[in-house]
Amino acid sequence: MIEFGKVTALFGGSFDPVHEGHLHVAQEVRSALPTIEQVVFVPTHQSPGKSPASASGGQRIKWLGHREDISHLM
Repeated sequence: MIEFGKVTALFGGSFDPVHEGHLHVAQEVRSALPTIEQVVFVPTHQSPGKSPASASGGQRIKWLGHREDISHLM
């Protein structure tokens, strides 16, 4: 859950699908920048230089919402 009023890092990407590398980057940001209180994953419609996403934006948002290993980052 996104909490307003917290210092937030926005992490954009296609997340098609979300994988351990994405989680590692978010965790490293939180470790390197202790003032960051939450990382918000923002799925892009289309990443430049990549072929179109295979999953819809809604599906990718659903994937992010169902990853229990992300909840401690948000």
